[in-house]
Amino acid sequence: MIIYNTSFIIDTPRYGMLLTWLRETAVPAVTAPGTKALDATLMTLVEVPGDDDFTQQARNIMLQVTFDNLQDAHLWSRNSLNSLLLDYSRRFGPEAVAFRTISERLPL
Repeated sequence: MIIYNTSFIIDTPRYGMLLTWLRETAVPAVTAPGTKALDATLMTLVEVPGDDDFTQQARNIMLQVTFDNLQDAHLWSRNSLNSLLLDYSRRFGPEAVAFRTISERLPL
């Protein structure tokens, strides 16, 4: 199973706006029928060990979307995620950051 993680980092005062946008607009768009996304999860970073001040200045929300294979994840990125990231940049401005990673779940 492939997990496509997109981390959105934004200043703390706009965290609620970002969470609302992700829930109401972004997630439904990138998990619509035909995208080959199996599941989506939103997570938030609650602590950076050793950095007691982290969430006072910035917040991080991760959108994790699962796929059967890497080819489906790449297709999804080209067809769905890229336009989402453009919208994110337009809505939240140049100080909002996003980065992506792709992982594979391994059996224990």
